[in-house]
Amino acid sequence: MAKVTIRDIAERVHVSQAAVSLALRGKPGISEQTRTQILQSAQELGYRLPKRTQHSRRGELVVLLVSAEDGPLQPGVLQALASYVISRNGQLRIHTLAQITEIPQLLSGCRLLVTFDTLERKVLDQIAGDVAQILVLDGDYPRRPFWNLRIDYAGAAYSLTEYLSALGHRSFLYINEDLPLQKNLLCFNGFQKRILELRLPLDSSQIVMDMAGSPNILKHFPDIIRDNNISAIVCTSAACAHQLIRQLGIMGFRVPQDISVAAIVASEHAATAEYGLTYVDLGFSRLAQMTAQLAAAPSDAQHGDDIVPFSPVISGGSVAAPKYNPANKKLAIALYLKDHPTLRVARAGFLNMAQQMGYQAEVAAISDDNEEAYSTICKALAQQGVAGAVIWLNVPAVFRSFRDAGIPAICVHSATRQMPSSGWQACIAADPVKIAETVADFFISKLGTKRGRISVSQSSHNLLEDTIVKELMRQIRTRCPQITVTQDLIFAYHTDESFQAVRRFMEGVPNLIGAFSTSGLAAITWTHAKQALGRDEMVIVGTDYDEDSIELVKRGELDAFVAQPVYEEAQTGVVALDALLRGNSFPSYTALDAPLVTAQNVDKYDRLLQYVKNWYV
Repeated sequence: MAKVTIRDIAERVHVSQAAVSLALRGKPGISEQTRTQILQSAQELGYRLPKRTQHSRRGELVVLLVSAEDGPLQPGVLQALASYVISRNGQLRIHTLAQITEIPQLLSGCRLLVTFDTLERKVLDQIAGDVAQILVLDGDYPRRPFWNLRIDYAGAAYSLTEYLSALGHRSFLYINEDLPLQKNLLCFNGFQKRILELRLPLDSSQIVMDMAGSPNILKHFPDIIRDNNISAIVCTSAACAHQLIRQLGIMGFRVPQDISVAAIVASEHAATAEYGLTYVDLGFSRLAQMTAQLAAAPSDAQHGDDIVPFSPVISGGSVAAPKYNPANKKLAIALYLKDHPTLRVARAGFLNMAQQMGYQAEVAAISDDNEEAYSTICKALAQQGVAGAVIWLNVPAVFRSFRDAGIPAICVHSATRQMPSSGWQACIAADPVKIAETVADFFISKLGTKRGRISVSQSSHNLLEDTIVKELMRQIRTRCPQITVTQDLIFAYHTDESFQAVRRFMEGVPNLIGAFSTSGLAAITWTHAKQALGRDEMVIVGTDYDEDSIELVKRGELDAFVAQPVYEEAQTGVVALDALLRGNSFPSYTALDAPLVTAQNVDKYDRLLQYVKNWYV
């Protein structure tokens, strides 16, 4: 007669195998009626508990389930589990995924299952009813009945890259050799986050995702390093770093004199075995300690997601900051309308980043937007021998002055990707087409299927504003044919005259349902006119921000404004100059986001404005 299994019982009672397991082991989770039916059927079929289960009652059973993909088992994890089991007079069994079909029998009587995230989630869900507790190592299952101990790959990579950038490194190479795809992407995200914060260029040639799968990649390293002026290399293992250091020596590069090599390692011993690496330890030894602590926790303990802490960066002999001293170099920013609230924000961004990066800083500005006067102050800067300049007005003669003097000049705010260079070495600006698309999306979401008219006004005619207005009108006309959009007024400031002009215009257009202005102060005028006439249904969107517009958004009177990234543009201008002065490259055009500010995110910009004000106190 064939041996009776819990599957036979489950089929007879029409319940799951997990329910049968709970009934046979006297565990909660099923009704008493179902338990009675299961036990009665088991007796009728002649089912007997496996000997392993009967034996395990003399002590707790812990199962470690591994696969070939997990690689060599961390000795600390095995030792931590063994110590716990011995202290409880229990058993420790190690099984592989090759025995997956036998899991119900293998786990009978198991109090704690420990596995790695190589076990599929659907399998874990399937066996969850058979095991009191499941501990997933280096996984991502933060809900009952699972515990999850997660290695912070992204945090470790960010910490190491932050350390290297603090030493002056501005051009990096990222190399992965042995991390599996998912872990490598987590690690790279941390590295990339720091690069993005510094607004540094990251060409595809600076990212080697799988050196082990591309054995010929090493022969290209000299070209990659020289073409990108690489000064620091981040590796995802000590073994990768050791191999690379040996290869660099063969290629004629000195470590650390010519280039720094650092690693994200699994253990301190691996990092220090052969070279004095600069490294950050992912914390697998702490994973073992935390495993033992969770194994000893009661069954009803709080489950969830715990992050294994990585070590602080350990400085070794492989770190060499580039031989470059920014302290004896002066950077300048040339502004017009120096008292305009928006330009004050830009000025603070420039000063902030120049200070962070150790440069001397100078601000040259005029009170109006006279192009001739602006050109004069820029030419004076070039003659004074500043190391580099951030230029706010796109005046070709200005860039020629700096080019002739051999001084890098960065164009910010007033150019587009399609515009041919007027002599600048890099251009940094918000994409006006993207701004128009963002504003159009907002109007459409707020107005829905309403019919009526949207009025568009500008502060002046220039490339940026003209492009935004033209694209916005095209988008709305294409996507919402029931809405008429017209270009009506030109005014920049909130004055009594502009208020009266807007009020008269609104009185003459009874079907006006929305207004957009490329000026923040003009948007305030629209808002006040809307209130005066009781036109609460109108949607008002402006551009740029000051204290008044932020307060109006908080009160719900101004619907939104475009936060042109003038602070970030000025900051990125400094980063671009820093890269060029160090001999690195920088993209010829960089587009920054210009988000729409509403009541949901206005506090962020309120804090930024307060921070900017502190620069002027």
